[in-house]
Amino acid sequence: MTLVAHDVSRPGLGLAISCTTYDSAVTGLLHRFKEFGSIPLGKVMARSMAEAVAKTADSGTAKAALGEGNRAIVLVPAPSRPKATRRRGFAPAPLLAGLLAKRLRAQGVSATVWNGLRVQDSVADQSVLGRAQRKANLMGKMRVVSAPPKGSLVLLDDIVTTGATLVEAKRALTEAGLTVWFAVTFAETL
Repeated sequence: MTLVAHDVSRPGLGLAISCTTYDSAVTGLLHRFKEFGSIPLGKVMARSMAEAVAKTADSGTAKAALGEGNRAIVLVPAPSRPKATRRRGFAPAPLLAGLLAKRLRAQGVSATVWNGLRVQDSVADQSVLGRAQRKANLMGKMRVVSAPPKGSLVLLDDIVTTGATLVEAKRALTEAGLTVWFAVTFAETL
């Protein structure tokens, strides 16, 4: 498993980074985290993501997007389908966002989690859909349900494949008059 932050930008998303590619080691780790909520595995993921977030926030590209200055980071986790959350008993991205925020704060970065996005229950499970179906499945299905705290919004998800989830999240935030600084995931599929 290679843990080097790399650009995973997708059309319509803007700046996006990931810590690793989705290989056999990552497959097992993500499955255990997503299906069983393994906090120790989440902490491993959060440690890598904290390094990637800090590095990206200090990069010229990210600074150019919002300008210079010490900013509070507001992590915006991709919402889970209500049915999936009920089945698991938790939502993976918000759990990961909480672990990442804690890690960032331990490093002296002001970080909070804002669970201000919701997805309609009528959305199908993205993992069972083909690439072409994913975008159509989510299009127009997310909405902002509350105002965020002050800070720079960073979208977060555990894995990015086509980018449909993060693109839809960005659309909902943008339509609500909010600006996304960049997106971060633990893994990406190639």
